[in-house]
Amino acid sequence: MNKPDLLKAIAAKAGVSEAIGSKVLAAFGDIATQSLKSGDDVPLPGLGKLVTVRQEARKGHNPRTGQPLQIPARLVPKLRASTTLHDALN
Repeated sequence: MNKPDLLKAIAAKAGVSEAIGSKVLAAFGDIATQSLKSGDDVPLPGLGKLVTVRQEARKGHNPRTGQPLQIPARLVPKLRASTTLHDALN
């Protein structure tokens, strides 16, 4: 599914126009980003929740030159799927 398909599906399911669906999706993205930046989890009813996880520093290499390099620690977003989603898929 791509973004236009997602917008059409949201608009059809919610009974609103695609323009409103697009605004809602954009607002959700902004709110989720701000919440994750501040360290809060973002609940996604029926799907799970978005959380931030600290990825430790590690060694890597430049694939072009093969030179070793240090990849710094960082926070990465992850989806922790709910049992409802797991059960629906299996």
